Amino acid sequence: MIQARRFLFRDGFHPGEGTKSGGVNCAVALAVCKAGGRVKNSISLALDDRQKSFLAELCDFFGDSENLELLARADADPRELYRRMGDLRLLAPDWPERYGGRGYGQVEVCLLLEAMGLAGCPDTLYVTSVQVAGNVVLHHGSDALKEEFLPGAAAGERFASVLFSEFATGSDLAAISTHGAAFARGDWLVSGTKAWSARTPFATDLLCAFRTGDEGSRYEGLSLALVPAADPGVQITALSTLGDEAFHEIRLDDVPVCADRLVGPPGGAWPVLSGSISFERTGFDYLTRAARWLNLCADSAEARCLEERYQAARFFAYRTAERVDRNGRDDGEAALVKLLCSELAQDCAYLFANQTGSLDSAVREAPGLTISAGASEVLIDLVASALPDSALSEVR
Repeated sequence: MIQARRFLFRDGFHPGEGTKSGGVNCAVALAVCKAGGRVKNSISLALDDRQKSFLAELCDFFGDSENLELLARADADPRELYRRMGDLRLLAPDWPERYGGRGYGQVEVCLLLEAMGLAGCPDTLYVTSVQVAGNVVLHHGSDALKEEFLPGAAAGERFASVLFSEFATGSDLAAISTHGAAFARGDWLVSGTKAWSARTPFATDLLCAFRTGDEGSRYEGLSLALVPAADPGVQITALSTLGDEAFHEIRLDDVPVCADRLVGPPGGAWPVLSGSISFERTGFDYLTRAARWLNLCADSAEARCLEERYQAARFFAYRTAERVDRNGRDDGEAALVKLLCSELAQDCAYLFANQTGSLDSAVREAPGLTISAGASEVLIDLVASALPDSALSEVR
């Protein structure tokens, strides 16, 4: 597998190969992983010089022999690999330079995520630390909190777990019961139980949502804070699941949260919470899974249909990233990207299972793909609410 990865990034996944525009034919690289793989053609991307240079750096990094050895062990613990990426400022290319980034755009973030997925680099801890917690702090945190957390996250030295979900609330963030009791100068003692958090034992910080008031609507009285994971009031317990990646229950018992660690206004964090998930909805964590599983499928009409869906979804994901760079983030488009890509990945996993009869990790992972980062039913509602009235009238 290490040899396949080395060949993939040395000769397959390289800017300018086979296209006049200097685009990237990622499917050629994917086909290297298995002779006769299904995914062979891809829409080429017209990258500018900066994006081509960044992609070349990613190819060099994941083709390096020492990094390939780390990749082989990264499923158990990816932190050393992240630290090497952080040394080269690869982890947060869209963050300002003062916080360890490069001041690039969302297209470079997607190039990074696609390269990580193709290389087989575990992405969960990266997504929670940089894409979610890091971006929430970057856009809504105080200057002091930015200076404290962001440089370490970009360097691969600080990691975060996201504590939004609870056993009884599912995708309904407004229904959380974890609560904070005021005790001094705007500080809080937070207690409650969070669930379904991944890679939590590696976290140095916990991005925790909790309720600080019960007056008004259910969307009022919600607060968000970055909590030290080492606090003695934090207890982490592994949960039994069918998937290969462990999930955890986190119990908080009077964990002190200082006012300067709040992200967003106290009691007014709903807009931050509801928008935070859009940061991770790039689609590429699902697209690379879809391509990997589809590549293992035998030729069939269903496989060819899924391949066409993959090409379309990948194009839409990159087009959305380009629109973010031009016009800013759009929660409706991010929801549509996640919806298309997660449903595609799930269908690819099930086709692989039906063809092979295997209970591979793909099959065990598949049900959760359309639940995590927003259940499909919730996403459909978000997409529909973002449609203009003219579009809805045409449907009627």
